[in-house]
Amino acid sequence: MSLMKAHNKNHHDVTKSLITEGIVKKVAYYHCSAATVAAGKTNTEVVMLHGAKFTKEDWKTSGILEKLCLSRSVVALDFGVHMSGDDLGKVLSGLESKSILSGKPVALVSPSAGGKAVLDLAAHKSEAKKKYIHSWIPVAVGAVHSASTETLEVFKEIPVLAVYGSRDSGGKKTSMRLEEIANAEVVELEGGHPCYLDSPDAFVKTETAFLGKRQKKNEHPRLNSAGANSTCHGQKGEFLDKEGTNNKKAISHGKRSW
Repeated sequence: MSLMKAHNKNHHDVTKSLITEGIVKKVAYYHCSAATVAAGKTNTEVVMLHGAKFTKEDWKTSGILEKLCLSRSVVALDFGVHMSGDDLGKVLSGLESKSILSGKPVALVSPSAGGKAVLDLAAHKSEAKKKYIHSWIPVAVGAVHSASTETLEVFKEIPVLAVYGSRDSGGKKTSMRLEEIANAEVVELEGGHPCYLDSPDAFVKTETAFLGKRQKKNEHPRLNSAGANSTCHGQKGEFLDKEGTNNKKAISHGKRSW
């Protein structure tokens, strides 16, 4: 085995070993320990829900959890799709009380039915909404169709990245509604309804670039949104990852500049 391969294998094994399990408020979770991001500059923590047919295991088996762990602290919840926004707030508060969440900004990732609780939490003027919804990454969330305009307008105050699959017409419609009402950035990935599982690498690159851009804006608030550091070019219909590589599996368009 070459030195480079040995290094990559060891890095892979160390990262994998830092994924831990636990239960909070009767909800099981995976967590990437803070050690994975100790040397990084990012300050956004990610909490991922799941769709009706999936569990937290899918974030792990797809490799998405492990890859996101390379740059930030990540929690994957087994949060039932029947649970409410109030339940979500309690779980997030419980994670913070256990020091799983550190109090840094939180990005909520919610595929499909998992987005219902996020919308429910946003609809209520609660402390949990202000504390835990700093950015939102909905993936073909059907509940957007029935959500009130007033609820969706809440998301004008935060960055939203709406993702849908190229073979998911319903997901496209929900994303377009978020673009129209909440000024969401919209990205199409190759795949069906669970496009994040169909194109996991593209999903990770898309999410990482989105959160990375938000971090840069937080660090440099005077940075022009149309500056040279932008990784999203809606006019060209292309998505560039943070290395500047053309990612042909993702198409970005929308009103908001990252």
